[in-house]
Amino acid sequence: PVPGQTAITSLVSGNYAKSPANIESAVVTDNLGTGNIDTTTCEYTLNGSTWVAGTWSGPSVKCVNGSVALNAGSNAINYRIYDKAGNLGTGTAITKTNDSDPPTSLTLGFGTITTTSITATASGATDSGAGLNATTPYYFDRTAPTAANSGYQAAASWNNTGLDANTAYTYSVKAQDDLNNESAFTSTQQKFTLANVPSAPTLSNLQPTTLDVALNVNGNPAATQFAIYDMNLAKWVQSDGNASGASETWQTNAQWGTKTVTGYVAGSQHCFQAKARNGDLAETALSAQTCGTTVGIAAPSITATDSNKLYALNSG
Repeated sequence: PVPGQTAITSLVSGNYAKSPANIESAVVTDNLGTGNIDTTTCEYTLNGSTWVAGTWSGPSVKCVNGSVALNAGSNAINYRIYDKAGNLGTGTAITKTNDSDPPTSLTLGFGTITTTSITATASGATDSGAGLNATTPYYFDRTAPTAANSGYQAAASWNNTGLDANTAYTYSVKAQDDLNNESAFTSTQQKFTLANVPSAPTLSNLQPTTLDVALNVNGNPAATQFAIYDMNLAKWVQSDGNASGASETWQTNAQWGTKTVTGYVAGSQHCFQAKARNGDLAETALSAQTCGTTVGIAAPSITATDSNKLYALNSG
């Protein structure tokens, strides 16, 4: 009998095969016809010397075996079979290296981040066997605050869109080789989308030496922090309401409330801007400005000297 060329019908890539493997002979022929084949004598080998009982497939007229556990390293896979006269026919071997190892050294990173999107990236993945999958090596996964994934894809980055401003999202990534051996997911990492630039602040209750300023958050969540800037003084408003800060004071909108800013001169103009920062401390640009002028005349004040009962009226 002639078993012909041995084949692997499960996953192969170049010189590599995934274990367990599905193997088969070619259609077995015999010069006296298929009725002369002893179909009980199919055997296969993985190393050319040790033979294991195989299985005959009548409909396909060949030896067929599924889920054969390959040896570590190289496998010289072949079939042999006898005819009813005791003549042995040996096929042509196929040699493949067992590769059941996934890619290694995969690293998760991040690219462009906007108010509504985060780009997760994959780098460093290597595979010493069949190599990274030729068409779809990477799978990105988002686990929080809601679940989403990229599915297996060709690109080493995933632009996850449709997100909320200044919100934390949690990601990981895995890779597969050309035999679909999968790595574990990387450790998860969390990134915040950017905060929205606030709208221009609102000014109210302008007095000779004070005025009130309130933020307009422009859709940012409650945990977003803001800083308020007096353009005329080139100073930042502090938590106590004094516009004297050389650097930002960061507070949530609830913490700022409607802030009374103090220490101004009557009749002076003050233009305010605000900016926000996200949970990763990435800051927005300054908002549009809102300007106001304190009242020009201060409220009268009266001073007295007890010794002579003389009074002076200060009109400001």
